[in-house]
Amino acid sequence: MALRVSTIHGLSSTYLESVHASSGDTSPSPVSMMYRRTGNPSAPVECVTSDGAGLYERAMIEMKHDCLSCLVREHTYEALRRLDDRGLWNDAIVTFPPGVDPSAFAQLVAVFQEDDAPGFTLTVDTSIAVVDSLLFLAQIADSQLLHEWSLDVVPGDERSVGEVLARQIEFADVVLLANEHRLSDVQSSATHELIQHLNPAAALVRMDEYGRPARLCIARGLFDLDHPRRANPLTSKHRPCASTGTHFTSMTWTRDRPMHPQRFSELINDGLPNVLRSRGQLWFATTPTNQVGWESVGQRCTLAALDPWHLVSTGAENFLLLVGPGLDLQQTTDALDRTLLTHDEMSFSLDAWEKLPNPFEEALRAPWNKEIT
Repeated sequence: MALRVSTIHGLSSTYLESVHASSGDTSPSPVSMMYRRTGNPSAPVECVTSDGAGLYERAMIEMKHDCLSCLVREHTYEALRRLDDRGLWNDAIVTFPPGVDPSAFAQLVAVFQEDDAPGFTLTVDTSIAVVDSLLFLAQIADSQLLHEWSLDVVPGDERSVGEVLARQIEFADVVLLANEHRLSDVQSSATHELIQHLNPAAALVRMDEYGRPARLCIARGLFDLDHPRRANPLTSKHRPCASTGTHFTSMTWTRDRPMHPQRFSELINDGLPNVLRSRGQLWFATTPTNQVGWESVGQRCTLAALDPWHLVSTGAENFLLLVGPGLDLQQTTDALDRTLLTHDEMSFSLDAWEKLPNPFEEALRAPWNKEIT
């Protein structure tokens, strides 16, 4: 058979539970898997599987290695294979524990399905993010690390709350909004606007005062892992138009000249004015043959040296998507342009470029995705 899977991610266990409880009311009737953290180091996750007829299975997942995310997605794939063998369901909904990156399971499916037996076809149908509207604007700028919330998925998980929330929204096809009834009109407008800047393609669905979604969008065929907006790092293949709203502005910046890392570091240390979220790829003169992935949320940033440019579909470029309140398009463009090599520096040899001051030299050795995928 062919099993269609919708995945649900969020930071709030309470609202993830609410959405899971509503999944039985969905048509067509799916089988649902709900993961819960247990706090037990040897069996850190419980998986409850049910459908419209009630509980099907409850299992404690033992820790086989130090990556909770890997553990959960591998268990999910094999569990879905067993459920598909029964031939009772066409659709499945999987609610992952808070902290798991939304791309992890989708990437595993893409790899495993290439090598799997022809009798088992699994497709990701819809990616759903659950957001607490009342806390959203504070959480998106929150620089606290996941381990401070006991939501880390690997030892030394250095992702921040804001970083994970931004990724969940950017990856989603549907965003479910809890607690929106508690917002003022201005807060609601700002929340909707920021989410739409982060992900213009996402459908926004309001949850009622009891934490139930007005509708749970599954079996829509919305998901496309290869869509340019889901590239990590983001490239100029995804270039939404600049947009200015009442509360937030978004813009893109693209240049085909290498960047001086020292000047970029100075710009970041001074703070890009009013930039809340940025992501993309950079072309550092000190590593001229390799793509550098970049993303920032609030005061935290991540970068790493990645693929050789000849393996990147865009070729060598600087590309950033930036979102923030009151973002001045011209001021931001001019500030970024000043980080590029000058005409005189462009005439230097590659050896001279590689010897330019580079404050990011140590950071570029770090892994790009700190949740192991």
